[in-house]
Amino acid sequence: PGPPPPPAAGSYHSFKVITECPLIVMFLFQLYPEYVKVHVPALLPLMVQSISMSNSKPETVNKPGYTDFRGAQVKTVSFLTFLLRSPNYLASYHHSICRSIVDLLVSCPDSVSIRKELLVATRHVLATEHRSQFFPFLDTLLKEENLIGRSKRCFNSLRPLAYSLLAELIHHMRMQLPLAQLTHIIHMFSRNVHDASLPFSVQMTSVRLILNLVESIYNMRQDARGQTEGRALLSRILHAFMDKFSSLKHRIPEILESRGEKAKEAQTSSKKELLTASSKHDSEKEVSDCKHLVKTLILGMKTLLWSIINFRRGSKQPRQQGSDGLSDEELAVTWKLLTSGVQCLKIFGAQEAIEVHDHFAAIFSVLDHRSFHEIFSRGMPHLFEELKASTSLVQIPAHLLASAETSRPFGNILATFLVGYKLKELSNPTSSEGFLVLRLFQLLFGTLAKFPESETVLHSRLVPFMEECLTSMQQNANPAGYVHLLRALFKAMAGGKLDKLYHEFLYILPLTITTFHRMLEGPKAHALRDPLVELCLSIPVRLQALLPHLRLLMKPLLYALQSSTELVSLGLQTMEFWVDSLNPEFLDPEMAAVEEELMAALWSHLRPRPYPFGAKALQLLGKLGGRNRRFLQKPTQLDYKSNPEHGLRLILTFEPNTSFLVPLDKCISFAQNALLLKGDRGMDRVQMSRYYQQQALAFLRACLASVLNIAVPWAQHQGQLGQALKEAVFSREGPGSGSAKEADVGVKTKTQLEAEQMVFKGLLSTLISLSTDPGLTEPRSTSRGDAQESKGGQRKSSTKRLDSFMVHVCQHFAVLFAIEAKRPPQGKREDTNAVLKEIDPYLFLDSLTEVLCSPNHRYSRAALQCLCIFVDSLVLLLKAQKKAAEDSAEGGQQGGAGEPESAESGALAIFSEILLRLVHCCYEFRSQAQLAGVKALKEVIARTSQQFMAVPLVKVVRAFLHVLKRVPEHYVSEIGEAQQALAAVLSVAIPE
Repeated sequence: PGPPPPPAAGSYHSFKVITECPLIVMFLFQLYPEYVKVHVPALLPLMVQSISMSNSKPETVNKPGYTDFRGAQVKTVSFLTFLLRSPNYLASYHHSICRSIVDLLVSCPDSVSIRKELLVATRHVLATEHRSQFFPFLDTLLKEENLIGRSKRCFNSLRPLAYSLLAELIHHMRMQLPLAQLTHIIHMFSRNVHDASLPFSVQMTSVRLILNLVESIYNMRQDARGQTEGRALLSRILHAFMDKFSSLKHRIPEILESRGEKAKEAQTSSKKELLTASSKHDSEKEVSDCKHLVKTLILGMKTLLWSIINFRRGSKQPRQQGSDGLSDEELAVTWKLLTSGVQCLKIFGAQEAIEVHDHFAAIFSVLDHRSFHEIFSRGMPHLFEELKASTSLVQIPAHLLASAETSRPFGNILATFLVGYKLKELSNPTSSEGFLVLRLFQLLFGTLAKFPESETVLHSRLVPFMEECLTSMQQNANPAGYVHLLRALFKAMAGGKLDKLYHEFLYILPLTITTFHRMLEGPKAHALRDPLVELCLSIPVRLQALLPHLRLLMKPLLYALQSSTELVSLGLQTMEFWVDSLNPEFLDPEMAAVEEELMAALWSHLRPRPYPFGAKALQLLGKLGGRNRRFLQKPTQLDYKSNPEHGLRLILTFEPNTSFLVPLDKCISFAQNALLLKGDRGMDRVQMSRYYQQQALAFLRACLASVLNIAVPWAQHQGQLGQALKEAVFSREGPGSGSAKEADVGVKTKTQLEAEQMVFKGLLSTLISLSTDPGLTEPRSTSRGDAQESKGGQRKSSTKRLDSFMVHVCQHFAVLFAIEAKRPPQGKREDTNAVLKEIDPYLFLDSLTEVLCSPNHRYSRAALQCLCIFVDSLVLLLKAQKKAAEDSAEGGQQGGAGEPESAESGALAIFSEILLRLVHCCYEFRSQAQLAGVKALKEVIARTSQQFMAVPLVKVVRAFLHVLKRVPEHYVSEIGEAQQALAAVLSVAIPE
């Protein structure tokens, strides 16, 4: 046998061995539960005695041994918490165990592991009904050095667990706390709320604890001290929460930016995937914890503010006058909800934001009237800026206006702010500010139907509001925002229960009807006809107030019956109401001016089902009696053909050689009506599919291409065609021989040529009008011609939405006019036979000016864009011709010296024709045509070089002055545009 083992007596004196014993015993009891009842009664007194031993400090003892001793005691405490599952064993030891735990917290060395295990064991005790034994020791636990320890490691590691434990204890005894302890607790946990080193979860726990104490403080208002100090404590909580909102508004953008960067790293990086995934998870957790913190603050603010405002109500102490509500200092702090609190809502996504925004808006429902008015009057500009930055926040004012408590006060403040400061933003309705202002007004008007008493909000502001809108509608180039705003107001007032607003509206009624009538007759009428007609027929006044102005409303009624589905219904209802309510002796003279068109429009609605308005129109015609047939007394307008010849014919050939001519004039007319009248009055009822519209457009394009006759007989491929084009533009002789040309053109009579010119002009006008139709246009593809246009300085803004087919047509006519400018003056139009055989290219200019003067605003803009394309292309070709002629003259070629002069004289003649046609537009009867001529003159003169154009300055200035004289004064924006155009023309025509 070997030497004897060393003596094992030392282990009996080792605290490390004792530290492991409770854990071993606990495992044994779990394996052999039948021995619990035998041995636990004997172990309990020893364990309770062991955890209560030696509370002396370790200054005079062995420090390592002292740490092991306390570690063994803590393990024993953990074993005792295991026995708490069977409360019968520890019934007589509850107080001593809790006291020993508190003593251990006070005397435990600054070891992170030991203190952490002790805090966990304490938390297990708090989860049982024995937690009340800790209540007497709360003052001891409120000292941070007792709860956490004094070392930096313990401070950094144990604070979350320690404060969570303390918060749980305070929560259970919150109704028993005196003011002194409440003050200490609120001070401690308010510091935790603002401690950025603590995670958001601990800050949220602190916020929840403070909110739980609000009820305890509120219940102390019955005595004098509690009423004074309790109110001060609530005010301190309010300050702490508002300061937290202020700090979070700076922290949240950083958190969101950090999450975005980490998400990008996770998508792009392939290495360190585990590290990246962990980092992304931490970022998402931080965002989630921050969301819960902000939501907890928002949910608690309503209770906190209600407690502060109502703190002195219901108490037995005498109340001072003005003591209710928020003080001036508290108002200044609460105002931060609109500056800092709203910005904190950015962290929520679309789905989460709906609920949180409602809770945020509900905070203000508990405010008294004075506090509510002070906060929103001061914070409305800041709230508006935040709403503009994030449209989802509009739910906040929507909730305030939909609530019975806040609808009227908030409506007053919102109406004052919008009417006084933000109406001008509607001059640009597509901007973020314009859209927001319109949305807020719609929400404000929506309260009239839900809360009729809210009419007092608009009562005193209705007249200045209407005056500002009506003035701005006439002064702004784009009045759509004000039109939609008035439309929303009229719909809100249509209920018939707002007598105060109806009475107030009478003061502004004459100006309203006059303004609407002017706009319907003005240059913006076509773009805004439908909403303007709806406004005219839905003016919110009684019929007796409309009687003096009924004649002005007949035209809108006619437009409604000739317009889209919704307006047809409104027109029929309005006319039926007038027929039922007014005497024929009064009504007939009022509608005499439009009676024929009105009756024709009614008869046009007599259609069988499923057409929705046939029965209503028939009923209305029956009520009119014999008056519905007066329009039949005058001769009916019949279609007739002034020229017996056909403008375009198609040759059809069948086997073997049978051929015959098919005239296409009626087909062209049918396609033109289907396309041009599809958006005009009366034709919206024809539900033509987009496919058939595109087929009609393709047919018209094919007809125009055949009339243009761009084929070159001796050019068999694209290279030869390009060479032919180059020779035609730059050479004197032109492409091919004269015999070849004459062989392509048949013999024509004068009437045939007139018919072809009429069809040609109609095709051009139709295709120019449709060149910007969004449902029919084709996207422009990048081509060599486009590249040359951009190199030549063409303004792309004018062709942004122009159809590619019309761009090519405009360029084709620019080539024709460039060839025309190259010819000598004595060689132009000498042969009468040639004149009868060729279609005059100047018809293209006639078509442009005809569409330019169209009352349809979209057609007029399309013609202006085509004119710009044509002028830019023509100037580019003329410059190229001049450069080629100069190069040939420098090369010593005979006869080349006179070519630049002849080309310039030809260009002067062409641009003179263009300018004279545009000047003629300025003398048209309609203001729309006059203003279109002004714009076209400005564009042509600005785009043309002085060497190619001699501006007839006297004629142009006279045309401008005529337009400025004839345009009505209320066309403020149009007059400004004409003045700017005149200044631009003078600056180009008279250089400094």
